Amino acid sequence: MVGTRFGAEGVADTGAASLDELSAQLSEKLGVEVFLPDECLGDAVVRVLNQLRPGQICILPDLSREPGERSNDERFARALAGNADAYLGDAFASSHLEQASVARLPQLLPRRALGVDARRELAELTALASAARESLGWCLGGRRLSDKLDLVDRWLPRLGTLCVGGQLAVTLLVAAGKAPEDASTEPELAARTRSLLARARDLELELILPSDLRVIWEGDPEPRVVLPHQLVSSMRVIDVGPESAERFCQTLGQRSQLLWWGPLGDTSSNAGTSSSRRLLELCTGPELRSVILGKDTGRFVRALPAEAQQGVALLCTGTAAACAFLSGQRLPGLEALRARH
Repeated sequence: MVGTRFGAEGVADTGAASLDELSAQLSEKLGVEVFLPDECLGDAVVRVLNQLRPGQICILPDLSREPGERSNDERFARALAGNADAYLGDAFASSHLEQASVARLPQLLPRRALGVDARRELAELTALASAARESLGWCLGGRRLSDKLDLVDRWLPRLGTLCVGGQLAVTLLVAAGKAPEDASTEPELAARTRSLLARARDLELELILPSDLRVIWEGDPEPRVVLPHQLVSSMRVIDVGPESAERFCQTLGQRSQLLWWGPLGDTSSNAGTSSSRRLLELCTGPELRSVILGKDTGRFVRALPAEAQQGVALLCTGTAAACAFLSGQRLPGLEALRARH
């Protein structure tokens, strides 16, 4: 029996759009017969489980849609435990959730363990969290600085290098006085970004912002490269420029541990993928231990051929869980696996 939380990044890694597709994938790749009941508890599930033979799997419906799951209800957890002999927690992406199948169910079963993939993910994040400042570089991208600001604030004293690309770099460029104020898409963060820049200077952090940007402007048939002070509100930033991509890779290549969180450009179009592809090549090198974080970054990397991904230490399955871990927060799913029965 397998309990599923469809919709989490960990399940989305399969490329399946639904549990029906996931079942078909499992059946084809493992050569097994897969059953998918309409409910996660009840007589129908019990009948399926009692009739399972070697070479058959039962997948429960999405547990996250159950009220008892979301409320971390012990009765719901006990009902699930009644149909299980052991618990294997291999979804690190869900380990930060205080929900029944994550935080309560493992404690009700005498046999429980952390899965191989989750163990590897935890080990790589632990290595990242314990890296010395002089060996650690971060590269941030994506659309919104607000999604990353809290974690960056916490980690600022521990970073040797911080490179910032993507749309969120424009907000920092504005705060640094290197781009017009109306270029920022997050003007409400002006005070916090100025404070972050001041702290980075006080900490003598190597903070690198783009010196050139690839943009699309109305009426232009092709993207153009501009300097930050040349930005106008009608321009759409689709990537950092070639000079910035070169400097990012040269600087980050001097570190031995890297966290990359967020594409450096708009990866929905080929014109915005150049710098992200270049950074991925750096991440796959043998001299750099790299962790790649973020849903958009993961989608971009997984869409590339498998050989382009080889050498990456970790392509993280769960951004929220990883951020909770790196912020020093408790992970109920891991605590439940360690608890005494």
